[in-house]
Amino acid sequence: MQLWPRVEAAAIGPNESQFTIGESAAVTAQVALGKLTPKDVLVEIVHGEDRGGAMAHPLDVVMQPTVADKQIQVYEGNFQPQHTGAQIYGERVLPYHPDMLNKHELGLALWAR
Repeated sequence: MQLWPRVEAAAIGPNESQFTIGESAAVTAQVALGKLTPKDVLVEIVHGEDRGGAMAHPLDVVMQPTVADKQIQVYEGNFQPQHTGAQIYGERVLPYHPDMLNKHELGLALWAR
């Protein structure tokens, strides 16, 4: 995966930490894929309860590719908190191939800044 170090990601989403159960939060990720294509990666929102800065009960939601220019692929997604109270979320990019046994097989993940 020598192309992986060239991948970069930036997160755009709500800064609040309090959400209402069932309230949808829209999140966008801008991903510079380098020489990879959208078919080579899986972009996810990972969200859960904020327990003193640590994420409890994490859930993930796959983000979908939308617009792209020559250098940046935009991904969009929504998550709905399943618990009351403070929530935290992040966006991560994982390598993807349909022959992988699971999405963590290569041990690589890039968290958006």
